[in-house]
Amino acid sequence: MKKHKQQNKTYLKQKKNTHTPIINLNQNTIKNAIVHSRYQAAKLINKELFSLYFAVGKYISNNSRTDSWDKNAIKQLSDSLQKELPDLRGFSESSITHMREFYEQWQHIFQITHINGQIDCAGTK
Repeated sequence: MKKHKQQNKTYLKQKKNTHTPIINLNQNTIKNAIVHSRYQAAKLINKELFSLYFAVGKYISNNSRTDSWDKNAIKQLSDSLQKELPDLRGFSESSITHMREFYEQWQHIFQITHINGQIDCAGTK
């Protein structure tokens, strides 16, 4: 009887060990899926922010370089955005000015399509 219990314990240990590689494989698969999804999400977020900054820069450039806006318009816009959206970050006066400069420096390379509002590099999708 004692021998049978020992054999049973040995069998259970072996059985546990045979599942470990499968569990590790599943964990690695899940971990890789999580890491991949986070990377894809970060890429999409960056693409959206890039599009937003470019579009804001274009709007600011088109309006602030004309006589229709006074010289404090960017500051007023920033202050207004901060009041209406208190948790909003990245739209200080200097950030908005940088968005305008970004647009003006890169407008010849990037263009906004009128069909879907997305930015295309050198006219390609």
